[in-house]
Amino acid sequence: MVTPYWELLQARICHRCLDGDGKGNCRLPAGEECALKVFLPEIVGTITRMKSGSYHAYVNALRNQVCAHCDGQREDGTCSKRETLECALDRYYPLVIEVIESVRADAQLYPSSKKGS
Repeated sequence: MVTPYWELLQARICHRCLDGDGKGNCRLPAGEECALKVFLPEIVGTITRMKSGSYHAYVNALRNQVCAHCDGQREDGTCSKRETLECALDRYYPLVIEVIESVRADAQLYPSSKKGS
């Protein structure tokens, strides 16, 4: 169930994204997709499995579990999209982590709200 995550990510990130129009609409060139949208299940899974309060631990886990599947990642672990600031996941790591952790915390506080979704 990634819909609540995507909805909150859109609300918190898309309006300020460098690839957007300032109103939450994506302006990526035709044929390109936002890494947040493409890899959302992997991003959510990676972050929700984490038990660390360390920002660097989250980033390392995301790079190992998510970035490794991206076509921008090279064999040596460097990434052409990160280097040119073209990756929304890399640009907005702190917000992405915050959003997913907040949705997870809400789900733990209000487990009955998951029923019927």
